[in-house]
Amino acid sequence: GQFIYTKPNFNNTDNTLATAISSTTTDRIADSGYKTTNLGFSLATKFEQYENLFFRPEIATSFENMKVSTTASDSIFKQRGNYFDLYFNYTLDYDLRNQRYQTSEGSRNIFYQELPINSENYELINSFESIKYKTYLSNMVAKISFFGKAANSLNGEDVRLSKRLYVPGS
Repeated sequence: GQFIYTKPNFNNTDNTLATAISSTTTDRIADSGYKTTNLGFSLATKFEQYENLFFRPEIATSFENMKVSTTASDSIFKQRGNYFDLYFNYTLDYDLRNQRYQTSEGSRNIFYQELPINSENYELINSFESIKYKTYLSNMVAKISFFGKAANSLNGEDVRLSKRLYVPGS
């Protein structure tokens, strides 16, 4: 689960302030031989850096415990233990939509990056999303989008299981 609190227009500054607390458990003991428990906290702000370009810096920290069974593969067995991570994450959002709700024209490009400050594995995560909206026949809106994401190890080791990427549902 995750609890997120967002305060738009914090202190009449046109900046958004956000904080999140999360607790997740991934139990794959039966099929892959591991179980992870992750507790996290983050603090972020979002503001318009230039016209239509929004910047969202974030400091995120997490504590993860990974337990493995004797049926786990050697690469999974090597990753057992406790992890403490501190990340600086940021998002650049170039938003040229005509309106945020029920968009009918325009585009949006979003770049996101997770930079490790203190981590056991030092994974670098990058993502990019591009979305284009166009109105046809005066009442039909078409949307086309592209999404790409990559997780890479900066120290040559395997990317930790909890940091690996999976195909999103949408």
